[in-house]
Amino acid sequence: MLLLRVIAHTVSLRPRHLPLAVVLRDPSLERLANARPQDADGAFRRAAAEELLLARAEALGDMRRRGVLVLDVPPAGAARAVTDRYGKLKREGKL
Repeated sequence: MLLLRVIAHTVSLRPRHLPLAVVLRDPSLERLANARPQDADGAFRRAAAEELLLARAEALGDMRRRGVLVLDVPPAGAARAVTDRYGKLKREGKL
């Protein structure tokens, strides 16, 4: 439910503002979703990870469709990605 409220509040900033949602990927969750399970526990963990990633992708897609810019990056590259996006938005005259 918290995620739905975040999306609603972020979307409400449009059209007066240009919201940019910076979303950090979880590399360990992605590895788990792509791992080959060795047993039933592993299969359940993989299924849960896949479900979380699917819900995340749907939420980000919803935000994009509603006009929110979404920057989906791994934690290690977040600072650089944000400054690069800011520079691009400035050059395009969107800020």
